[in-house]
Amino acid sequence: MKYTIEFHDEIRYEHDVAIFTAIAEIGNASFTVTQRIMQNDSLRATGRTTLVHFDYRNRKAAPIPEDIRARLQEMAEA
Repeated sequence: MKYTIEFHDEIRYEHDVAIFTAIAEIGNASFTVTQRIMQNDSLRATGRTTLVHFDYRNRKAAPIPEDIRARLQEMAEA
Protein backbone atom coordinates (compact mmCIF):
# COMPACT_ATOMS: atom_id res chain seq x y z
CA MET A 1 0.00 0.00 0.00
CA LYS A 2 1.16 3.51 -0.76
CA TYR A 3 -0.38 6.88 0.13
CA THR A 4 0.72 10.36 -0.92
CA ILE A 5 -0.87 13.73 -0.27
CA GLU A 6 0.08 17.13 -1.61
CA PHE A 7 -1.18 20.25 0.11
CA HIS A 8 -1.76 23.16 -2.26
CA ASP A 9 -3.12 25.63 0.30
CA GLU A 10 -4.12 25.68 3.94
CA ILE A 11 -7.33 23.99 5.04
CA ARG A 12 -9.17 26.00 7.68
CA TYR A 13 -11.13 24.37 10.48
CA GLU A 14 -13.98 26.89 10.40
CA HIS A 15 -14.91 26.22 6.73
CA ASP A 16 -16.58 23.18 5.20
CA VAL A 17 -14.55 20.96 2.90
CA ALA A 18 -15.66 18.79 -0.02
CA ILE A 19 -13.75 15.60 -0.80
CA PHE A 20 -14.04 14.05 -4.26
CA THR A 21 -12.92 10.44 -4.68
CA ALA A 22 -12.42 8.39 -7.85
CA ILE A 23 -10.63 5.27 -9.02
CA ALA A 24 -7.71 6.23 -11.27
CA GLU A 25 -6.31 2.79 -12.18
CA ILE A 26 -7.31 -0.84 -11.75
CA GLY A 27 -4.58 -3.42 -12.06
CA ASN A 28 -4.57 -7.19 -11.64
CA ALA A 29 -4.24 -7.17 -7.84
CA SER A 30 -4.20 -3.47 -6.98
CA PHE A 31 -6.09 -0.25 -7.64
CA THR A 32 -5.35 3.45 -7.20
CA VAL A 33 -7.74 5.89 -5.56
CA THR A 34 -7.43 9.65 -6.11
CA GLN A 35 -8.91 12.38 -3.95
CA ARG A 36 -9.32 16.13 -4.28
CA ILE A 37 -10.04 18.28 -1.25
CA MET A 38 -11.83 21.54 -2.02
CA GLN A 39 -12.63 24.44 0.28
CA ASN A 40 -14.31 27.69 -0.75
CA ASP A 41 -14.18 26.59 -4.42
CA SER A 42 -10.40 26.23 -4.23
CA LEU A 43 -8.27 23.07 -4.53
CA ARG A 44 -6.55 22.65 -1.18
CA ALA A 45 -5.05 19.15 -1.41
CA THR A 46 -4.77 16.11 -3.66
CA GLY A 47 -4.16 12.54 -2.60
CA ARG A 48 -3.32 9.25 -4.24
CA THR A 49 -3.54 5.83 -2.60
CA THR A 50 -2.61 2.45 -4.06
CA LEU A 51 -4.38 -0.47 -2.39
CA VAL A 52 -3.68 -4.17 -2.86
CA HIS A 53 -6.32 -6.89 -2.83
CA PHE A 54 -5.00 -9.32 -0.22
CA ASP A 55 -5.60 -13.02 0.39
CA TYR A 56 -5.34 -13.28 4.18
CA ARG A 57 -5.45 -17.07 4.18
CA ASN A 58 -2.36 -17.34 1.95
CA ARG A 59 -0.89 -14.03 3.18
CA LYS A 60 -0.18 -12.59 -0.28
CA ALA A 61 -1.61 -10.31 -2.94
CA ALA A 62 -4.40 -11.85 -5.02
CA PRO A 63 -6.19 -10.93 -8.23
CA ILE A 64 -9.16 -8.60 -7.77
CA PRO A 65 -12.37 -10.67 -8.18
CA GLU A 66 -14.57 -9.71 -11.14
CA ASP A 67 -17.48 -8.52 -8.97
CA ILE A 68 -15.21 -6.15 -7.05
CA ARG A 69 -13.49 -5.05 -10.27
CA ALA A 70 -16.90 -4.15 -11.75
CA ARG A 71 -17.79 -2.03 -8.72
CA LEU A 72 -14.42 -0.26 -8.88
CA GLN A 73 -14.92 0.39 -12.60
CA GLU A 74 -18.19 2.18 -11.77
CA MET A 75 -16.17 4.71 -9.74
CA ALA A 76 -13.37 5.09 -12.31
CA GLU A 77 -12.42 8.51 -13.64
CA ALA A 78 -13.68 9.20 -17.13
